[in-house]
Amino acid sequence: MLVVLSDLTALGSPFFIILMIRLLCTKRRNHSQHRTSKMAPLENFIANRLPVAAMIASESWKDQFSNWFGQFSVWFAQQWEQFLAWASQPHVIAAVLAWLITFWVVCIIILGLGFGPAGVVAGSIAATWQSYVYAGFTPAGGIFATLTSIAMLGLLIPVVAIVAAVVATIVTVTVWLCGVGR
Repeated sequence: MLVVLSDLTALGSPFFIILMIRLLCTKRRNHSQHRTSKMAPLENFIANRLPVAAMIASESWKDQFSNWFGQFSVWFAQQWEQFLAWASQPHVIAAVLAWLITFWVVCIIILGLGFGPAGVVAGSIAATWQSYVYAGFTPAGGIFATLTSIAMLGLLIPVVAIVAAVVATIVTVTVWLCGVGR
């Protein structure tokens, strides 16, 4: 029986493992008075090596899960109440608002420069800069060409999000340390 069980685990088939454990547990319940000494090591193997499968094979797993879920629900409700009490403080609200506003303003400013997926957007700040500074001869490898390339490859959005998050975090830490809302 142990060889079959280890072969089934090697195959990675949890259905067969659970089926085998159910068979063993059923056999144990039916022959509890006539238990042989060979059955105890296999039960110990199952209990020690496969605790989840052994729990599923037992009849009380639904009760155990419902008990655990009930305890988890109570714990989660307590944690949620504590979080809401903390988050409703004025200085926390001020810090969250500072982060959100700064993040979106930085995103809008950077994305509004005019570098898009089809190149430089006509009539934008980037187009004006290109026409006045480079007069139509944009050098390869420069900052303008690099920004255009990044935007056309679709890599500008993650870069903008990272830059905006860093700037917003710096502003939020400053707001927090200055004690705004306290």
